[in-house]
Amino acid sequence: MHTRRLRHMACASAALFVALGGAPAFADPAPSGSAVPTSSNAPEAVPEIAPKGQPAEPGQPELQPDVELREPQFESRGYVEGEPLRVTLTIANMGPGEAKEVKAGFRSVSGAQFTFDDAQWGDLGTGVTLAPKETRELRVTGHFKEATGTGAQLEFSTTTVNDSDLADNKKVVSVPVVPPATKGSVAGTVYLDKYNNTIADAGEGAADVPVTINGPRVQDLTVRTDANGRFEAKDLPAGQYTVNAPRQLADGWLTQTATVVVNGERPNDNILIQAVRPLSAQLKATAKFNEGPYKPGDEATLRSP
Repeated sequence: MHTRRLRHMACASAALFVALGGAPAFADPAPSGSAVPTSSNAPEAVPEIAPKGQPAEPGQPELQPDVELREPQFESRGYVEGEPLRVTLTIANMGPGEAKEVKAGFRSVSGAQFTFDDAQWGDLGTGVTLAPKETRELRVTGHFKEATGTGAQLEFSTTTVNDSDLADNKKVVSVPVVPPATKGSVAGTVYLDKYNNTIADAGEGAADVPVTINGPRVQDLTVRTDANGRFEAKDLPAGQYTVNAPRQLADGWLTQTATVVVNGERPNDNILIQAVRPLSAQLKATAKFNEGPYKPGDEATLRSP
């Protein structure tokens, strides 16, 4: 009777303890050394990134190039139609990845039309590869074709495959231009350089020689020299001009072509068109044999005096 009552009380106490959230006193403890479950909110491992300039390992992010175009360098002054524009471009790969198919480009934005021949771009016209931190410098010469305003906006650019930053790939520069409405003149002398000193000495002027002037807006304008070899053409639109006399004058004198810029600022009143004697009139060749007379089969030596 007493044993049955004690057993009933023990079962009731165990049930009450479980209902309150406790483990039964007789529950087996967790085995020592067993793994402790990790939280589902634990951060994932971050993969390591290969050092700059090294190819990424499988599973790592691909290293990207960052090609940038630095500020174009050119002589800042007023340009006229027909005049060349010489520009230095610097392109650099600042990213950790190799830059492939790197190209350079250009376009006229406003104010004037400039052109660059495809050959000017070299391998940067077809595409080159730049290693990380590699820099390439390019000098190109463009042609000022036509002015449509008083200032030109020109855009130079570079491209590559998978560039990480496109914001530094373009540069827009302002180029001052002289409008064709600006007028000027060209004047000078055609002279026979008898003393071969590149100076128009007294009495060397060539009279009544036709002089032809060509520029972007003036074609085949011809004036003639006076008795002293002087010529002049007025009211020419701003531009770069070629000034030439006939290639060969009387008595075989050979002339050269002059190039002049009319921009309304610099005077062009002393253009010299030099005429020189042909080489056939300047060179004289003589030769003599070292001895003689000679018989058939003899060896002769020809010497210059």
